[in-house]
Amino acid sequence: MKELTNPRINLLADRVAVLPKEVEEVTKGGILLPKALQEDEVPTEGYIVSISRQISEEAKEYERVNLGDIVLYSKYAGTAITIDGVEYKVLRLSDVIGVLTPEVAANQ
Repeated sequence: MKELTNPRINLLADRVAVLPKEVEEVTKGGILLPKALQEDEVPTEGYIVSISRQISEEAKEYERVNLGDIVLYSKYAGTAITIDGVEYKVLRLSDVIGVLTPEVAANQ
């Protein structure tokens, strides 16, 4: 896992910045995936690295996300940005499907 660093961006409205999890090179069964398949795979989970002020201040309790949370998001949601050579996804909070609980995240 990469170090979670804030991408130095002030997000507006209801947006969060996510650092996508890296695509696995080996399946849980031990099968090595070829590079071509890895490149076609689109991450749908990642780590929250930045949260807009609006979400921090106005979100209802059940909508809250925190820095470092592992979230699931829609496959083609958001906008990809690159800052200092690191690629992030900027998503609307409504594009976040859910937050993985610590137990589920530990088993991945």
